[in-house]
Amino acid sequence: MKNGSFKPLVATLALAFAAATSVAAAAEHGGSHAVPDVPENVFPEVRAEVLQAYEAWMQAVIAGDRAALERVYHDELTYGHGDGRILNKAEQIADNLMPGRTFPAIEIDGVTMRQYGGIVLVTASITFHVSQNGNQVQALLRGVDAWLKTDEGWKLVARQFTRPQK
Repeated sequence: MKNGSFKPLVATLALAFAAATSVAAAAEHGGSHAVPDVPENVFPEVRAEVLQAYEAWMQAVIAGDRAALERVYHDELTYGHGDGRILNKAEQIADNLMPGRTFPAIEIDGVTMRQYGGIVLVTASITFHVSQNGNQVQALLRGVDAWLKTDEGWKLVARQFTRPQK
């Protein structure tokens, strides 16, 4: 990493892990879309910018747009899946664009944001509508994202998903 920025990023990702743990605990004890009752601490304009970046990510996944995924994912992306896989940027883009699988829709619910300097942590429930080899399924996941403010706008630098208990 440039300019010794690794330590602040590690500290922020530790906070993200703590937030992910609280999301999982809330899911265990709450309804299908339960998220922790944590007050937001972002300015409305920052919230709008991050939601716009989130929307750009959703549209890139739905469209299967490699160039848009390249723009929204940070070069040092760490993407944790509910099945335990941890992927980097190139691996995640390949996963998003897997032949035979499309995402007709993605829905988000229960969005909460907290800002720590140039990083915004976003907790949410996400429903992926997936079409794979003609089969239609829905996958409900809960997770925490770390969105980093860069010269090119907000980029997803880390994500951890968990599957809610049934």
